[in-house]
Amino acid sequence: MRIPTPLPAAILLAALLAATPARAETLAPIDEPSLAAAGAHLATTPQRAASIQRDASWLLLRGRERVGSLVALRGPVPERASSPRPCHLLLLRPGAPAALLPTIGEGEWEAETCLGLEAVGMLPPDGATPRIGLIYRAASPNAEPREPIVLRLDPAAPRIDIEASRRASEAGATTIPAMRRIPAR
Repeated sequence: MRIPTPLPAAILLAALLAATPARAETLAPIDEPSLAAAGAHLATTPQRAASIQRDASWLLLRGRERVGSLVALRGPVPERASSPRPCHLLLLRPGAPAALLPTIGEGEWEAETCLGLEAVGMLPPDGATPRIGLIYRAASPNAEPREPIVLRLDPAAPRIDIEASRRASEAGATTIPAMRRIPAR
């Protein structure tokens, strides 16, 4: 029986680096120019009544390159909201139209009032599609739940992944680390 010899450290390191995605998305604190761009965009739209939740807004990076801004919004968006205090996400990406994504107070969560976005973090990708986990504080007549929401950064059209969000909620995931433990599918 032949005993394999250990691989040299350089070969092992090269194999590990090749197995690691080189350009994975990360989040960084948002900067003033990005907040100003979001405010300028909002001022020209029906969403102008919504306010930016500055402490819950982020830059989306791929390596050191900025690939977008994820801006948390609170308050009325006249044409869209069925709740008096909804929350939305505004995703601004270079060369792409702005994407306004309803979260708490609309659609799947229309019966709840949004109290704000509490946590944001990268989740494991679904194949090559990056995903972001969001934890919102919400209110209904009988409770104040923490709602996990999954944002898929599909290249053509970013969207809220209702099924993944539902699985996270049913699993009781109320933190980003808990959301990371739930399979993408």
